[in-house]
Amino acid sequence: MAGIGLFTQGSKEMKKLVDDLIKRGEISSREGEKLLKDLLKKGEEARKEFSEKLHRGAENVLGSADIATKEDIEKLTKRVAALEKKLKTTSKSK
Repeated sequence: MAGIGLFTQGSKEMKKLVDDLIKRGEISSREGEKLLKDLLKKGEEARKEFSEKLHRGAENVLGSADIATKEDIEKLTKRVAALEKKLKTTSKSK
């Protein structure tokens, strides 16, 4: 969420900067639109790359800490349910 907030704030700042360049006559509005589009695209790519690296880093930390994952817990829950069912069936047949 913080990354999205920073990206949104950064987008506003980039638009403000480009608008200022256009007002000062340093670039045309067409060039400004292209520049803003390029800046936003690069910003989004950087945000995605950062998010992916953060996710991979978190997975590495959790993996090395020997902590059960959501997937591990789901598998165990299914095994326990199957064993309970088998136990009920076995106790009924006695």
